Amino acid sequence: MAKKFSVLSWNVKNFSTKNNSNNVKKIVEHIKKQDPPEGPDVMAIYEVRGKDVFTTMMKEFPNHMFFITEGIQVQEILVGIKNKFTAFITQRTEFKSKISTLRPGTLATLRINDENYSLLFLHTKSFPDPIGFGLRDDQLKQAFELKKKIDSVSGGNGKGKGNMIITGDLNTMGLDYRARNNDILFEDEINHLKKNASNRVMKIVEKDNEETWAKIRTRNKKQTVYFGQLDHVIASNQIRFNKVGEDNSDVRVSGWKEHLTKSDKTRPNTALQEFLDNVSDHNSLYFEVQ
Repeated sequence: MAKKFSVLSWNVKNFSTKNNSNNVKKIVEHIKKQDPPEGPDVMAIYEVRGKDVFTTMMKEFPNHMFFITEGIQVQEILVGIKNKFTAFITQRTEFKSKISTLRPGTLATLRINDENYSLLFLHTKSFPDPIGFGLRDDQLKQAFELKKKIDSVSGGNGKGKGNMIITGDLNTMGLDYRARNNDILFEDEINHLKKNASNRVMKIVEKDNEETWAKIRTRNKKQTVYFGQLDHVIASNQIRFNKVGEDNSDVRVSGWKEHLTKSDKTRPNTALQEFLDNVSDHNSLYFEVQ
């Protein structure tokens, strides 16, 4: 079906043009491939390092306007939107949760056919320790509070609910506490996220692959690939998506997934290892709004 706009959300792992230029080329090629030939209408790239990336992206995507977060944090969020759209972009400092080095969120509002679509791009606090878990929970709480504010000022298709999408690296990895019986599994954190989304008339949008992060660890000369379900798309219930996933789901997950084979959980292949090391340990998320 026809789309109103397409979106790519991707943590590219310390993206800098100081990296191997061939790897930067691979990143750009991957982005363009999601919605060829110019790339997605809206893109959010996380873990950007250095303003030089800004110049590179403007050169590679001349039909996009770009915004990058600013602050004393090392890693930034870069958002690009095609010039054909009417859009308003703001940096949301409340998602720093009073921690100066945390990343702010980026809110992009698109105006299409007399309707507003609010896109919140987030990279929440990592680590499964109590501090990381608590900060992450607060950041996501702020996201749903923002949805409440948007609802209060939006007609939302006549239902009084705003058109909002929250996406990014939400780092849903659970909590490792000192006493194991007090641990919170990553599945529990995701289920809690689903419940909070439902309370705001939102849902976690179905992906064609739940595992979006991977890491190779070596122990006693044996390599094992570990996976995580860290990246998500959360959307207002009334928003409809095109079926872009391999299994006819709403979100296409791609990146290192294309290099994964059945035996890789015990013996990772060279292509997978090179992608994880040189491009990203995250898959990208791509979706289209009807």
